[in-house]
Amino acid sequence: MLRPLIMCYMLLVLMLGMSMKATAQARMVDSLKRELEKKNITVEKQLELYDALLYITWEHDAASGIEFGKKGIALAKKQDHKKWLSILYSHTAMSYFYLTQYDSVHY
Repeated sequence: MLRPLIMCYMLLVLMLGMSMKATAQARMVDSLKRELEKKNITVEKQLELYDALLYITWEHDAASGIEFGKKGIALAKKQDHKKWLSILYSHTAMSYFYLTQYDSVHY
C-alpha cells in the first residue's frame, strides 16, 4: 500500500520540477527577446543574444531555436562576421538534430 503512494509522490515531484523548469525557461526567453528589442545595441550583442536564444531553446522548442538561428545567421552574413556565422550555423544544426531533421541541416 505504501509503495504506490511513494510512486505517486515521486511522480508529482517530477512533474512539478519539470513545470518549474519550463516556466523559468520561458522567462529567460522573454528576457532575452526584450534585450534584443532595445535600441542602440551593438551587432556583436545582437548576435550573442540570437545565439543565447537558440542555445536555450534547442532541446525543448527546437523550431523556435531554428528561427532565432536563421535571424542570427542573416545578420552575421550581412555584417560578414565569420566567427558568429560559424557558431550560429553549428548551434542551428543542433536544433535540427533535436527535431531529427538531419537532411535540413544544409541551411
